[in-house]
Amino acid sequence: MRLKSVRVQNYKSIIDSGIVEIEHDITALVGMTSSGKTSFLQMLAGLNPSEVFPETELPNGSETKIKFYNGELPPSKILQLTVIFSVEVADQSLLPDQFKDVEEIQIYRFFDGHFEIVTTKGTVIQGSIDLSANTNTIKNILENMKTHFTNAQPRIGNLPQFHDSFFKSIDNFLQETNFGNLKELDLSMQTLTNAVNVIPKDGPFQNELNQRMAELQAERGKIAKTLEEDPVKKLIDIIPKPLYKSDVVPLEDKIAIDEFINNPSKNKTFRNLAIISGLKPSGVQKVRNVTAAEQKSFFDDISKNLSEQLNSFWRQEKYDFTIGITANQLTFTVADRTTGKSTSVSEGSDGFKWWTSFFLEMSADLSERPGLGIVLLDNPATSLHDEGKADVLRFVTKMVETGKLQIVYTTHERALIDPWRIDRIRITEKRAEGTKIEKVKSDSRADLLERIRRNIGSPARYSLFGAPRTVAFEGESDMNIFSAFNEYLEQKGTDHLNKDTYSINSFNGITNAPDFCKLYKNLKLDFILLVDSGTATIEMKKRLDEGDYEKYFVEIKEIINRDGDTEDLCNPKLYHKAFELAYKGIIPNLPTFEEIEEIGENKKLVNRYNEWFKSNTELPKPKSKESIKPPELNKTIVAQQMFNILMQEEIKKTIEPELIENSTKNFIKLNGLIQERASKL
Repeated sequence: MRLKSVRVQNYKSIIDSGIVEIEHDITALVGMTSSGKTSFLQMLAGLNPSEVFPETELPNGSETKIKFYNGELPPSKILQLTVIFSVEVADQSLLPDQFKDVEEIQIYRFFDGHFEIVTTKGTVIQGSIDLSANTNTIKNILENMKTHFTNAQPRIGNLPQFHDSFFKSIDNFLQETNFGNLKELDLSMQTLTNAVNVIPKDGPFQNELNQRMAELQAERGKIAKTLEEDPVKKLIDIIPKPLYKSDVVPLEDKIAIDEFINNPSKNKTFRNLAIISGLKPSGVQKVRNVTAAEQKSFFDDISKNLSEQLNSFWRQEKYDFTIGITANQLTFTVADRTTGKSTSVSEGSDGFKWWTSFFLEMSADLSERPGLGIVLLDNPATSLHDEGKADVLRFVTKMVETGKLQIVYTTHERALIDPWRIDRIRITEKRAEGTKIEKVKSDSRADLLERIRRNIGSPARYSLFGAPRTVAFEGESDMNIFSAFNEYLEQKGTDHLNKDTYSINSFNGITNAPDFCKLYKNLKLDFILLVDSGTATIEMKKRLDEGDYEKYFVEIKEIINRDGDTEDLCNPKLYHKAFELAYKGIIPNLPTFEEIEEIGENKKLVNRYNEWFKSNTELPKPKSKESIKPPELNKTIVAQQMFNILMQEEIKKTIEPELIENSTKNFIKLNGLIQERASKL
């Protein structure tokens, strides 16, 4: 199952985050300090039933908190987390019977910790196990214990000093315990046991109480067995559990050999080393008493493997990591290849230690998790400089390429935001109505990325991520399509724009191009603008300063020899596949490719789809009378599907390879034109 969307409510600064779409691979939350980024991750971690959220974390001053404290709103009615998972083919055999053959599963978590499920078929599945018989049995056992206490008084005298605590523990057991929560049930039983243990000993009375406690334990076992059949519990048990990381474990540089052999997991650093490098207890046991040469050969192989993995992602100084034996201890040291100096790993800089620990933890944790993993990273890499942060971004990007990992991270670091993947960014803003989280959308400014700069505290004078040149597009959809193909070309190792040289941006419509040119020229930035070809572009040229056009612009018609938009660089059949993926489940009876072609083969792709929207009388009517504009194609949601088509193997293998390759040729030509034009700036 893959996480599709998250909605957080009634938690800290978040009254209602809105529905936050989660990307197939990486989602980055940006926002100013105290905007609610961490709160969002913490509540998402609540997919783990063991997470508990206290009442003090309900939003201050909110209607929900006021009603809760007034007793008007029970905790079982306070919704805090809603997530939607898509069900993949491989999941079907693992699901409980109630969830077979569904495409999506919606999970709700409430303030009291209980979960409810809604399937795509509209079936609401709650914790449907009937525990009333168990409850009645427990009630009878506890009432019998009260009777035993009363009957014991003539034999052992008046027991007023024990009466209140004993009877109160029984009353609390009955009134406050959620029998469907084994942790609560165990706590109530322990509290009752404590009350029983302080009562003066009397043989018959003690025997009776012991028997009743044994009966309670037996009933607890029956409840546990019954809960195992709960469809909600079964589902919660198998869904991917988010791994929340707000910090890294401090590195340790040594461990006693016997301790490692007996329990390699006791020391987290060496536990991670064992998983990643192949340092097994059996291997250490085998070589501890061999010749020095044999021992060195063993640890050299282990150390080389570890060093190669770490250095493959760390582009700063190169290091040689060494695991070895000193006296009766395993040691972990590092040598800087620049200086040749060898030291304990615990003596490195804060940034070095953070990166090394992060790499070890992430690699080890994920290797132990079967199936899809979800990792939540809260403000990672703050102790690293920008190049080190870029290495962290490279590392997590590489990790998600397998398709078995989703990463959601928060940051206000410029270097941890990929300007080529604006689709991954979510803006987190604290407003009067509480924290809101949404995709990047251009506002009244021409510069699409200005809002991101504002939310990470990066001044507008910077080209967002520091690359010497910027390629700017008319809109977000153009930027997404270009970025998807450039990433595809990069993975193939051919004809792509180097992300260290070029940033990308959007100026929100062709009419804003002259103002954007003036802004970037005043900031003395190198830039190229990619623009559609047509009437609007001709009108825009008239507003340009003398000589600006040839120097700064690349037009679509330079690639396809006719008027067109960025969408027209794609093979029409490939674009139609992206359209189908975007609108599946939104519009009934989607048009076929042939129906779109009949509208006019020589027309721009976007115009064909817009004409279909206008002519289709079966589409939902606007809800507001003021919404008189006819429905039209949402280019952005279609463009975002290009990432899925080109990056997700399960989708890409359903596409005819020539459709992708034909499209790729246009983007290779475009990249060449951009580099040629940029070289003349």
